[in-house]
Amino acid sequence: MIRTERLASIILLMILAGVVIGSGIAAINRTEYANGWDGYYYLIQVQSFNNTGAMHSPEYSPVYLPVMALYAITGNYITSYKLSAVLIKALFVFSVFTLGFSLLRSKPDIDRRTAFYTALFAGALSAMSPSLNYFFTQFPKNLLGFALLFFFMASVYRTSRSWKRRSLFTRMPKAVKVLGVLLLFGATYLTHRFTAILSLCFLMLYFAPSVKPLLRHLWTAKNHEPGSAIPSWLQKHWRKSLLFVPLFVLLALSYKLSMALSFHDLEVITSDFSLSPIIVPISFIQNFGTFRLSTAWISEIFLAAALPIVTCVLLLGRHRFSFMRLGREYYIMIIISLTGLFPFFRFSLTGLSYRLLYTTLLIFPLLCIPYIRLGVQKILRFRPEERALEQKAILVLLFVALLIASLYTGKSYSPELHDPPYAFYEELASETVASLADVDYELIIAHKALAEMITYIFEVDALPWAPEEYFPRERVWRITAGILRDEVAMYLSPELADKYYLHLSGDYALMREDYWEAFMRSIANEPAMLEAVHTWRNPREQRPAYMRSGIKLPID
Repeated sequence: MIRTERLASIILLMILAGVVIGSGIAAINRTEYANGWDGYYYLIQVQSFNNTGAMHSPEYSPVYLPVMALYAITGNYITSYKLSAVLIKALFVFSVFTLGFSLLRSKPDIDRRTAFYTALFAGALSAMSPSLNYFFTQFPKNLLGFALLFFFMASVYRTSRSWKRRSLFTRMPKAVKVLGVLLLFGATYLTHRFTAILSLCFLMLYFAPSVKPLLRHLWTAKNHEPGSAIPSWLQKHWRKSLLFVPLFVLLALSYKLSMALSFHDLEVITSDFSLSPIIVPISFIQNFGTFRLSTAWISEIFLAAALPIVTCVLLLGRHRFSFMRLGREYYIMIIISLTGLFPFFRFSLTGLSYRLLYTTLLIFPLLCIPYIRLGVQKILRFRPEERALEQKAILVLLFVALLIASLYTGKSYSPELHDPPYAFYEELASETVASLADVDYELIIAHKALAEMITYIFEVDALPWAPEEYFPRERVWRITAGILRDEVAMYLSPELADKYYLHLSGDYALMREDYWEAFMRSIANEPAMLEAVHTWRNPREQRPAYMRSGIKLPID
């Protein structure tokens, strides 16, 4: 009987994997180009590593490993990137299942069958999430960070459970389990800076109760032997202390790891504060555009925003709603989810508030766990002796219904609405390189996605940021947008416009960087011109410090 149930569980998980991978492949194949605004950034990183043995931009994220492995098999960069994004999506769905299962199994009053079906439904909810179907095409590195974070949290729960019960839930030695936890933490930390911050927040919240004994020991040590408090605490909590060893090591090394978490991120966080409160879901819809959002997606946004608040209200009456009592493991997820609704951050599609909201959306299926568990228990406990097969059939049918719904919600991603116009950017890239064929230059400045496409196709250095001071301006050319030749002629001179303004398709043009900067100085007191120029298509800010670490500057 047990062997049959395990086989059925494996089959259900394989069906879930098949649907997730199948719907993911269908989504990414809606365009022949790399998916998402960052797609070609990942490709030039792998391309540079294959050609030169080093990344184009110094980085140590594990997200490139599956792309490299798949490129070795397929020989095609775009195909390897697409397949890698699909695998990351599937990994994330299974991280939701794993974390949900570990959370429930950490409670002694929840049996394995209830935990399995509850976690399975949570995974199915994740698979049908319109937010996930958009997110995996746009931000695979972020999503891999979330998947590793959820696996890390699950490993902490499982390891803590084995220690509390003083018995192993598997035959693995304790040292192997601890090593697994530490490796997952390190991978989460290095994959993406945002999930690195979340992993640190999780550690602080989860191990906060262990600080209380330390404070008690410190207090009592005043009247006893000096220096005995902390060693006594370490003797009792040495296992948990092990998790903080790699934390201090990684924090110490962060300043040497490009793109890793560093103290510079505190400046980014504090700069987003605002005294004017916002309603985050509404701000997201207004900034993103309702025409880009399906009905299912909008519904998910408001449900995900409402659920943590409703859950907090129910927890106030937890004696009446006993199904909500899942311990601090669940409460931590509520706290993390609530950060996405923090109203005192300025909202932008590149800011912190946007990332926090996506945390709320991705963690939504996990917040549904007590409600799903309540429904699963009601089905399993209804005349369990006589209708065991019927109960399982109901649960399987509900699971299949969610997977069928995922085929519909997967259509929420549309390359025409959500990706850059890569066909046009490809044309611009070709025009740019052809126009500069006889020009001595070392760098092209272009906006996001266009710069990466230029580098990927022609292996020419292009930067979606304003150039640093050490770049000689006469060897830097910029692709401008929305600037007319007559405007350059009026604010500079007709001769300079004829020589250093090269028209491209649409409202794009090429200008040498020194004359672009002169043009910007000449319109400093022209509000109308500044409004036309100050758009995302004309990069004005230089790379932040964390992106410049590890880059060798030219020697004069």
